[in-house]
Amino acid sequence: MTIKCWNCNTPLGATDLFCQLCAKIQPPAQTDHFTRLSMPHDFDLGIKKLEVAYFSMQTKLHPDRFTAKSEKEKLFSMQQSMSVNEAYEALKSPLSRAEYLLKLEGIIVNADNSTVKPSQELLMESLEAREALSNAKTPEDIRQITIENMEHRLEAIDSIKQNFIDRKFEDAAQNTIRLRYLEKLNEEIKREGTKG
Repeated sequence: MTIKCWNCNTPLGATDLFCQLCAKIQPPAQTDHFTRLSMPHDFDLGIKKLEVAYFSMQTKLHPDRFTAKSEKEKLFSMQQSMSVNEAYEALKSPLSRAEYLLKLEGIIVNADNSTVKPSQELLMESLEAREALSNAKTPEDIRQITIENMEHRLEAIDSIKQNFIDRKFEDAAQNTIRLRYLEKLNEEIKREGTKG
């Protein structure tokens, strides 16, 4: 389906914020988060490039630039800004980026409607990690668990990256579930460290 400018009917690209002919802001196109931010559909997309794309787009869409424009243009500015924010939030962390990439492949993880459940091995690993945390007696014990969890988190991110390169989506799903568990454990470790 061809997208056209609402004002002058000029054909538009999926990522065009403004019409090339009349320069009017356009409503957000129906597209995925990677395309919206002009980023490659890649787990290892480069966070600096993502930030540059995001801030560049938000500068163009800032409401102050549209105060003298029509109500329609103000509305489109707000909608575009919200769409760009949503895309950035989905792609900025390794966990949400992996979940989103899997969703594009028709695989849902870490949700009520998940299509892939955690493996028995993963459940056992998570249980053992939580048990170790609850048995931690000293700040040194907590520090050791923190270090191990950070190592496991980096290992999971590397595995996810490789899984996507190899297009092994089932493995990527399990490693993404693992990364979610490790992120939750990290939150529990922080809470544990603030006690006493």
